[in-house]
Amino acid sequence: MTSRTECPLPPANIASGTLRLHTLTPDDSLYRICRGSDPVSFSLSSRGNRFDPLASPWHASKALYAASSPEAAISETVLRWQDRIGAGGKILLSRSQITGRTLVGLQWGRPLEVLDFTGFGLKALAELVTEGRAEDIFLAGAASYGRCQHWGSLFRSAYPNAAGFRWMSRHYNSSYCYVFYDESTQPHGFRKILINEALERGTAAFSLLEKCVTALSWELES
Repeated sequence: MTSRTECPLPPANIASGTLRLHTLTPDDSLYRICRGSDPVSFSLSSRGNRFDPLASPWHASKALYAASSPEAAISETVLRWQDRIGAGGKILLSRSQITGRTLVGLQWGRPLEVLDFTGFGLKALAELVTEGRAEDIFLAGAASYGRCQHWGSLFRSAYPNAAGFRWMSRHYNSSYCYVFYDESTQPHGFRKILINEALERGTAAFSLLEKCVTALSWELES
């Protein structure tokens, strides 16, 4: 089992203009794995995710997580504990992990600006970290989520009009992860839903899941 990093301590505040922005266009496709009847619902976690609930004054902000590829969406949800398996280790993926879940593809209805914590954007963020590594804000385990949420609140206070932010996927690091917040995003609506397929045998979504599981040398419960 690999050990997880600790999120660095956040500063007292972040000045607007110090971080980089990226513009998502209506032609950019995003993907997510979700449960429930509404594939594009924003929610506020009762148990705590990396960037929700945020610290005050953004504690009521509801979040929607997505990824830039369907593989990353699957890896960050259904397969998210893969880095806890030792070298050569295998696992049987339980049916309960995928039952009731769907792969959703979506596009926003208009361009959206998000804070960019990839490439030079991560370097700009690193200049605000006095001890530790900026990337650990996005790599830290659940024990550090309180600090991650505090960082998220600082990002929102410095850039209240940004729809959210993006970073490199930890589990599928050729793709991006995104978090969007309802106040600055929902009014723009969605251009269209590209995919809404259950992770059930016979669907393209399930075939993609099988490919991901095979690449990890895992097995799916029959």
